[in-house]
Formats: sequence, structure tokens, C-alpha cells
Amino acid sequence: MEDLDKFLSDFFCLVSTFCYDKAKEMVERERVMSRPGYLRAFFIQLLTLCEAEKTYYNLGFLSTKTKIFVNLRKDSSVRTMYDGLRLELHRLEGLPSSSNDPVALEIEKTVTPLASQLCHFSTARQQLIDLYEKIYNLGIGTKHIKYEELRGQVEAIIEMHVLPHPLLSSIRNCITWECESLMHCLGAQTKMEEWTMLPSLMNLHAAHGRLTQWEKSIQVKESWKIGFLKSPTQPLLYQWLWRFRAHLVNKFTLYFYSTLAQQTTPQEMRNYLSSKNNTDLYIKLHNLQKKCMAGFVALVFDPRGLPGWRGPGYFHPERPAEALPDHYVLMLSQPVKMGERMVGVSRALDGRSAELISPDKPYLFYNSEEKCSYLMWSIDPRVNFVVFYEGKREDKSANIPQISEFCSQMRGTSLLASLKPSK
Repeated sequence: MEDLDKFLSDFFCLVSTFCYDKAKEMVERERVMSRPGYLRAFFIQLLTLCEAEKTYYNLGFLSTKTKIFVNLRKDSSVRTMYDGLRLELHRLEGLPSSSNDPVALEIEKTVTPLASQLCHFSTARQQLIDLYEKIYNLGIGTKHIKYEELRGQVEAIIEMHVLPHPLLSSIRNCITWECESLMHCLGAQTKMEEWTMLPSLMNLHAAHGRLTQWEKSIQVKESWKIGFLKSPTQPLLYQWLWRFRAHLVNKFTLYFYSTLAQQTTPQEMRNYLSSKNNTDLYIKLHNLQKKCMAGFVALVFDPRGLPGWRGPGYFHPERPAEALPDHYVLMLSQPVKMGERMVGVSRALDGRSAELISPDKPYLFYNSEEKCSYLMWSIDPRVNFVVFYEGKREDKSANIPQISEFCSQMRGTSLLASLKPSK
């Protein structure tokens, strides 16, 4: 080959923009033309890389083995492909030079550092497979998810595996945008659990920035194509990351609705929510209160024991911090005015024992003195959804499934579970 660097750069660019069939055609053509030896062996590994990436981004590494747990396929799994790729590249990297041919030596000089860095890339992919598998299993679980731990794992993967070689810039950008968008989405969820607006917003903005950069790189590549050719379908993992960010935007607008509403008119707020979001959780909350014929529905936050919490809105850094509240704080309610009911809500929430605080089960509290009932769901570790009824209410009410579905939407667990493609 006259220009190995250009060929490899084009190959990695095709792989990073999901044009796997075109990339395989390129390598197959050059592999047949190349002489047996170091370069042909490297081409074989590029074919493996191409197939592994295609399966990875289409979430082919998840398969249901039981109704509860997800395991990696044992035969021809993506993990096995990446592990085999890593071992073969490591073997190529360690081979002594067997030729005095200047051309062969120049090829080895080009390929050897690539093989070394692709070993790191393969390891990073295996770690990401473990992470997505964990996210899926947490999504179908019944406990609150520790998003900060997941965010830390993604950050560690980013720091551990660096691909500085200029020929790998395309796939370096690809895995960086993937990891950083996921990390910022997880960071946004973590900050929303603490009901802090600005850090949540900055994480959402950063996630959008990474996904937009990724999208532009794909569009640039697609613009090279002849107009009548169909562009490749965006792979499932790429689509899922966009959906994850969209869900978090919806959750953000619900959690911080009261603060956002102060910055615009009610009509502009309604127009924004209906035009920018796939699911308007605020409208659903509004309708839910009417359908369930509840006295009110409310989101309630527990700031107790949360270091440095100053409230949900914006605060000047030099403004003195106020004393941390020692009571529950109302985030949002429908109707807006609850009267003096927050005292009863706090008493009801405190009446739960620790073992009853489960995100998938409602807790019923009946206040015999005030003759009213509180149905409560735990959305996030510090966020609760409360439905108030006058009189005594049974915990097997016909509205329970409807309310539970709304709470599940707020938590987003079904989105995490959607990592496993449906058949």
C-alpha cells in the first residue's frame, strides 16, 4: 500500500461513524492484496474490531438467561471478541522484527503502537459492557440505584484508557463522547436526587454538548455519501443515550418546575414543555390528581443530613448559607395550595419504617385524628411522591397501578431496562 496511514485513518473513521460494512470491505480488499505477515495479521484483527463494534453499539452483548438476571453470551460473545482481539494485538505488539525489508520495518513501526493502544481500547470496551450490564440489572431491580457510583466507574474508564495516537482520533472521539455523555447524564441524576438546580443543569448541558458533537461527526460522514444512498441506521446504544438525556430533561423540568416557572409566563412554560419534551411529566401529574380524585398530589424532598444544601435554585457563592432545614420541603404540588397539610405529610413520611421505604411499593398511612389517608412512593432516596385522600383509603385502590406507573416514569427504571433490545 502506498499510504497506510490514510487507509487506517479512513478505516477508523468509518468504524466510528457506524459504517461497518464499508469498513469491512476496505480491509478485506487490502487484506487479499497484502503479503502474508505482520500487516495481514493486523488486518484480520481490524475485521474482528469492526464486527465487535457493530455488535456492541447494537447492544448485542445483552441476552436474557433468566427472568431476573442478564448474562453475557458464552459463545461468540462480544466480550469474547474483545478479549480475543486484545490478546492477538498484544501478541502482535510483542513480535520481534523478522525482516530487513525497509518497507516491512516501516509498516511494523506504524502498526505496533496502534496495536498497543487498541489493547487499551478493547479493555475499555469490556469494562463498559460490564457497566451497561450492571445498569440493566439495576433497572429491573427493586432498590434505589447508586448513580454516583456508576458515574465514578465511567470516570475511571475515561481516565484509565487514553488513545493518543493521531490515527485513532476518530474512535477516541467516539468512545470519549459516549463515556462523557453517559457520565454527565449520571451526574445530572445524582444532582437531581439532591435537588440542586445549577449542577443538574450544567450536567445536562454537558451531556447534550457531547451528544451533539457525536451527532455532527456522524452527519459529516453521511454527507460524503451519494444522495440516493440510504444512510446507516443509528445503532441502539447511541439512540439509548439520547433517550436517557431526554428523560433527565423531563425529570429536571418536573423537579425544578416551581423555580423555572418564576422565570417565564405560564403559557410560555406550557408551550416549552409540549414542544421540547417527549413526555410532559408536569401535565401528567396535573391530570393524575384529577383522575385519582385525590385531595392533592405532591413531590416532597428530605434535605436532612445533606451537607451544604441551600435550596433548589440559584445562590451567589458569597451569600451566607442558612441553617439546614430539619423538616421535609415541598417541591411541587397539585393543586398548588395545600393549606396546612405539610405537617401531616411530614408525620406520614416519618411514620414509615426503613424496611418499608422501597421504590416499587406504595406505603399507606392513615391519620385517625384528621381522618385522612396518605399514599406514598419513594422516587429517589430523598424524594417522595405523596397522594392525599380525605377519609380512609385502602392500599388496594384501583388507582394504585396508574400512580405506580407514573412514579416508575419519574424514576426512569424502564429506560434503564430498555438497554436489553426487545425481540
